[in-house]
Amino acid sequence: MSAEPDVGEIIMRAFMLRRMGFISHQQASATIITAQLTGDTLRIERFLERNGYPLEILHYENGDGHQLIQDYEVSTDDLPAVIIHNRKELLRNPSNLQLAKALGLVEKVRLEHTYDVAIVGAGPAGLSATVYAASEGLDTILIEAEAPGGQAGTSSKIENYLGFPLGISGQELASRAQVQAHKFGATISLPFPVQALDCDNRPYRLQLNDEEVLKARAVIVATGARYRKLGLENEDVFEGAGIYYAATAMEGDLCKDEEVVVIGGGNSAGQAAFFLSRFAKHVHILVRGQSLAASMSDYLVQRIDGVSRITLHTETEVITLGGDRHLEKLTWRHNGTGAVEDRAIRHLFLMLGAVPNTQWLQGCLQLDDNGFILTGEDATRSSDWQLGRQAKILETSVPGVFAAGDVRSGSIKRVASAVGEGAMTVSQLHQVVAELDDGNEGLR
Repeated sequence: MSAEPDVGEIIMRAFMLRRMGFISHQQASATIITAQLTGDTLRIERFLERNGYPLEILHYENGDGHQLIQDYEVSTDDLPAVIIHNRKELLRNPSNLQLAKALGLVEKVRLEHTYDVAIVGAGPAGLSATVYAASEGLDTILIEAEAPGGQAGTSSKIENYLGFPLGISGQELASRAQVQAHKFGATISLPFPVQALDCDNRPYRLQLNDEEVLKARAVIVATGARYRKLGLENEDVFEGAGIYYAATAMEGDLCKDEEVVVIGGGNSAGQAAFFLSRFAKHVHILVRGQSLAASMSDYLVQRIDGVSRITLHTETEVITLGGDRHLEKLTWRHNGTGAVEDRAIRHLFLMLGAVPNTQWLQGCLQLDDNGFILTGEDATRSSDWQLGRQAKILETSVPGVFAAGDVRSGSIKRVASAVGEGAMTVSQLHQVVAELDDGNEGLR
């Protein structure tokens, strides 16, 4: 496809349209069988959908696919189960990694090989860095724990990204970037969470699990951030079973004709509320502040004001959660008046602000007080920096290790900014790697 771009374009377009057809008609080689809505069911469905894999969902208690259930001797103890038809295999509540291996989604990682650059995290910054690095001929590997897109991949529609006047979903944007990266020869390894980075020796080493270690001459950290939790009792019990951190078509189907709550005052919360209003009976937005103006783009504020099925509750927070295996009710309190209200709400969306995904770095890089990675001048001032030059704008306290996107201290939390930073890291990486290869790594 690289050597014959005209033919390659036809082939790539055919494959993309073919995959879209499989997804839209639910013509799949993977079938999920479930008896009730559980966190594991949603996890499996979300993993397949975010990776663009066609799937079919059958409900055990409704008798759907009765013959199929009999053929594979599926019982309620097996659920949720996934049937891989082309292998005639039944997977009982598989992990994401087990499922990915069974479906052939796992690309081979060459552990004995040293890559030019390893990119950790497949959000907009990581995908951008992967595309630019691979297109410039670098031996590139992208490592992602779940699916391409990161936090942006869960957005129902991104309307302020340059070149898409009608908007584009985060998942579609990520899918296109993933195809681009593959086109230029990058290796995309998922679902592998990186457990640690050894930056004391070069080539740098990334611990994938207890046995597998990947080596790279340079590293780009683009692990982004995740939404904060409420810190309430039973919160962990309801994750994936009433509490969600994304608002996609999958969650929209779950919320049909029900009241839902969205907590958060940023753009992601606004986009989620507007999207969910197409499905839900009513959407309640809860914020601790007195308005949305300080944290949300004006076009979203105006749009929310114009939708009768969305109500904004300022100075309000959720104080209790209730239910058995699934969220059934919650209580919120208006902090200004002290008024408390109990609501029978089964779906709660948390979009509360960013917590950086840096716990796996284990002291390797210098972080700010909030856990975000220091780069540039801030990294140069850190106690670890010993080179005679100043760190590059996106270079961390360890030469040859870069940070881009939401995980970086001082970054602008926008998709366009993350994409730009991902591209910038590649140009800076060339200069630094050449310097380190000349033997200057001992100056660290």
